[in-house]
Amino acid sequence: MLRFWIAVAAVVVADQMTKLLIQNFLQPWETYVIIPKILALTYVQNPGGAFGILASQEWVLLLFTFAAVSAAILFRHRIIDKGYLWELVLILGGGLGNLLDRLQLGYVVDFIDFHFWPVFNIADIAIVTGVILLFLNVISSPCRGVDDNNAPS
Repeated sequence: MLRFWIAVAAVVVADQMTKLLIQNFLQPWETYVIIPKILALTYVQNPGGAFGILASQEWVLLLFTFAAVSAAILFRHRIIDKGYLWELVLILGGGLGNLLDRLQLGYVVDFIDFHFWPVFNIADIAIVTGVILLFLNVISSPCRGVDDNNAPS
């Protein structure tokens, strides 16, 4: 269990350190081009959720984020199949990283800019990756509690 919390902390630290670097080296909406027309670092102060959803509803978004993080912590105790733990590490670490931003700053720091997609951050990558892996793990697992001998043919 200690490894679980160390891994969650590693995701949060990676997220927070990259955001701190961006805040120290760029001004809001300033862009540093890495690969022209493909990849840049753009410092965005995002008061909303993914794609700016609920930007004017800070308290709703804060409560939703807190509820999602709390549910992930509670869900952790019910996991029997350890295969879901790493997915949960990513989801929980990313959720905590963005929750820290909301609580400390009132917005989330986004900075990875692919020009064809909304600007995002390490926490967002962790959350999306965790959700995709969890989905793939769930759909590829055999149904539990189904007796193959009694299954219709």
